[in-house]
Amino acid sequence: MVAAALTQAMSSLHLPRRDVARSWALALGITFESGRMTMLSRRHARLVWLILGLACAPASRTGFNAPLPVARFTDLASIVMSDSGEGKPLPHTGRVTYPDIQRAQSVEAAFAFAFVLDTTGRAEYPTISFIGSAQPPFFAEACRWLRMVRFERVRRDGVARRALVVGDLSFSLHRSLEDAEHEAPIRQVDVERYRRAFLVKGLALSAQELEAYRHCR
Repeated sequence: MVAAALTQAMSSLHLPRRDVARSWALALGITFESGRMTMLSRRHARLVWLILGLACAPASRTGFNAPLPVARFTDLASIVMSDSGEGKPLPHTGRVTYPDIQRAQSVEAAFAFAFVLDTTGRAEYPTISFIGSAQPPFFAEACRWLRMVRFERVRRDGVARRALVVGDLSFSLHRSLEDAEHEAPIRQVDVERYRRAFLVKGLALSAQELEAYRHCR
């Protein structure tokens, strides 16, 4: 890595080939006996160590001392997969607001989301992941709503459990089904398809896949 960085750094300085060769020789501990070569080697010694310092500085910041990314899904053994119809939002605990700019521009969106529901009926915020595409303000509003809303707790044998829940949000402008037939159709998301896919893959692979998805921050 250092060798590659040194070569790139030297190339960016547009040094003559013979000077690059001398610099490499110095970096490898090779000395020159001639008086003229010794004088050149000293000059290049300072250059080599300067370049090495600059080349190694970024590497040290991103190498072994760099913090590892924190997994958003933890303690998978305690999580169950919710069934269809489980983990529904409770009424009057949160309201989704249509982003003003998108409404003014007649922009619609629909996407699925997945998250771990805790035993109190709240979404574990770092786990909220989005499946599908939409303009950023729609995702921002989804994050705000999911942080605020309360859900029905998922139970197994009468005990509340952490559960992977899959749902969807649809931002659609008010229009009749008849109008939708002649204009853009009202967007819908097949949430059950994603839930079944996660069930087949298992929680470990599903969590690994969701780690790479767009998520709330």
